[in-house]
Amino acid sequence: MIEMGGSASGAVLRPVAAPPGAAQSTLGELAKRASTDDLAFRELYDRIKRPVYTFLFRMVGHMGEAEELMQETLLKVHRNLSRLNSEESFLGWTFSIARNTAISHLRKKRPRVEPIEEVAEPASAFSEHAAAEVSVDLQRILLRIPPRYRSIFILGVIEQREYADIARMSGKSLAAVKTDIHRAREMVREQWLRLRDGKSGGNGV
Repeated sequence: MIEMGGSASGAVLRPVAAPPGAAQSTLGELAKRASTDDLAFRELYDRIKRPVYTFLFRMVGHMGEAEELMQETLLKVHRNLSRLNSEESFLGWTFSIARNTAISHLRKKRPRVEPIEEVAEPASAFSEHAAAEVSVDLQRILLRIPPRYRSIFILGVIEQREYADIARMSGKSLAAVKTDIHRAREMVREQWLRLRDGKSGGNGV
């Protein structure tokens, strides 16, 4: 059984690790079985939780919120597996849910950046990896650009996903994705220059 725990933010998925020695299936194969097979979903959960968490951490810049959004995303994945198109990429579909969940969350509140001291102390076993992969300066820059462009930059530039996959995740045309990534790069560069100039000014240079 998939264990469901309660928390202040709602239900929490707590899948137990799949039995050792089992042959590893592809994500697509697991997704086909996971809606009715608890063991399949446990393996699926373990294999996608880190990349989903990392993406969400980059989107919101706060470890606790990223973990809550990861749980929310994976609950949505579990509840809607039966609706997954057999020809659709499971990972792309999952990241589409994660992206929409993060953007909806960010619309409800102002984004914030983790202080360096908090980033250095991960809130979970996999938070440490995400914090290590994203520099504090880059995280601050990401949080200064609109979520729409932030998600495109993360997927297309940082994670280097195929533009066609991003188009499917975002529901945009390939041309629109290319335009958004170009604009996101410009935004990040502008913010980086501002951050650099601010540091130079602060040091009296």
